Amino acid sequence: MIIGSFKNISSFNEHGELIMKSLEWASCNYKEALEDGCIMIADDRVKVNVQTVTLASGTALESHRRFIDIHVPLSGPEKLGWASVRTLKDVTAEYDDDRDVGFFGDAPQEFAVINPGEFAIFYPDDAHAPNMGEDGKNHRKMCIKIPV
Repeated sequence: MIIGSFKNISSFNEHGELIMKSLEWASCNYKEALEDGCIMIADDRVKVNVQTVTLASGTALESHRRFIDIHVPLSGPEKLGWASVRTLKDVTAEYDDDRDVGFFGDAPQEFAVINPGEFAIFYPDDAHAPNMGEDGKNHRKMCIKIPV
C-alpha cells in the first residue's frame, strides 16, 4: 500500500506511465461532480469506477492479480486495511479469474485513512479492505483499475 497526495504526484513518476496518467487524471477530476459509472482513460487502458458505496466498520480483505487499484475518496474520509497477500492463510473465497478478486478472513496488518485529495495504491501483492468507516454511511469514491 502506498499513500499519497495529489499535491506531490510528480514524485510517483517511478511507478510507471499508466499510474502517472491515472493520478494526473484523478487530480484534475476528483473535485468534479462525476456520476457513478465507468470512465475509460489513458487510451482506454485504464478503468475508473466512480461509485457510491456504503461504509462498514470492518470489511474483508481482497486481492487482485491482473490490476493495480488506486482508491480515491470523493466525499469524505475512507479507512482502508492492508495485509501482504503472502502472509494470509484464511481464504474465504478462492480467486475468481473472471472478476479478478479473491477474499480473505484474516485481519488487516495495517490501517490508513485517506481524505479527498489523497489516494492509496494497491499492487497485486497488497490485500486491502476498502470502504471502512461509519456503519451505513454512504461514501463516494473512485476506484481506478490499472492493468499489470
